[in-house]
Amino acid sequence: GNDNLTSEFVKTTELVWIFQDKDFSSEIVFFHNDLRDFINKVPFSGSAQFTFDNTVDIKISGLENSVNFELSEEVRLSLNYTHLFDDPINESFKHFGSANLSYNWGRWKFNTNVIWRDEVKIPQINDMRFVQEHYLLVSGKVSYNLDDKQKVSLVAQNLFNKGYVVFDPRVFNGEVPGKGREISISYSYLF
Repeated sequence: GNDNLTSEFVKTTELVWIFQDKDFSSEIVFFHNDLRDFINKVPFSGSAQFTFDNTVDIKISGLENSVNFELSEEVRLSLNYTHLFDDPINESFKHFGSANLSYNWGRWKFNTNVIWRDEVKIPQINDMRFVQEHYLLVSGKVSYNLDDKQKVSLVAQNLFNKGYVVFDPRVFNGEVPGKGREISISYSYLF
């Protein structure tokens, strides 16, 4: 911790356009954030350990867009995309998006989700250069309602076991492996 932290100042301006129709909806958001004295992770006395400090004074603008289609009573498609005009506070994606397709058939529900992340290239650190090419992560879920209170589900995250890394400055080469394929079965009961 850091006893000398002060309050962050965040001023957000948004211009939002929303369209709603029977089978289609869309939202476009232009945003501008003015961040002052923003709390961020910093090295602690030059070592590999980190603490927090009021180090960020930055302005970040971008666009967010989402569209939803009711293709039929059973099928729904959602698309989302974010585009940052400025660099993020910490090294991360400037462009990312997702798509979700769901299908309801009686007591069954099928859902597929795709996440797209843009490339991240970081200048040389510790004689290493971090580069992560853009990638897609695909997930799926199948659920069955046993009755009004009980449901069983099968979920597969990162269905194709995509190998990827994310950046973390606390690691020597900056690379932290992303999660591989994860499959789970669940049962839920509503009280």
